[in-house]
Amino acid sequence: MTSDVLPGFTTTRLAVIKKFWQGFEAYDVNGRYQMVVADPPVFNALQTFLAHLCYNPMEQLDGKWERIGDYDPARLIQTVRTQLETDDDIIQQWFESSDVIKLLESAKSFDEMMLAVKAICGEHETDKEVMAYVQSILGPKKKGA
Repeated sequence: MTSDVLPGFTTTRLAVIKKFWQGFEAYDVNGRYQMVVADPPVFNALQTFLAHLCYNPMEQLDGKWERIGDYDPARLIQTVRTQLETDDDIIQQWFESSDVIKLLESAKSFDEMMLAVKAICGEHETDKEVMAYVQSILGPKKKGA
């Protein structure tokens, strides 16, 4: 996988106004990437007001993913730890924070890290390989849980 495979963004006007892409990172086995938007659209005061109030159309954001470092599982896990501090159950929909970290820390390769991420995103409910990874780390699911 290379940075040309990483997705672009189509998002809401309000997200563009708030420059949501700043601080986003993506990883593949070859590195760590950050979205760089060279010429983000600018909106006037009325457009900004309407985006906050009622009219928030989709906008295409032209940018590219630039490599900013190596794949570093420790950095990735620390980023997740930081996000868990303010998580409103988006990351913790299927697993408690301690289990999220345990799944990530148990990954011994990039492929296992991808299994952990897929599990955290709920794919363990439909993908047998992901479920097997979860069970190998957390043990079998208890009845009623």
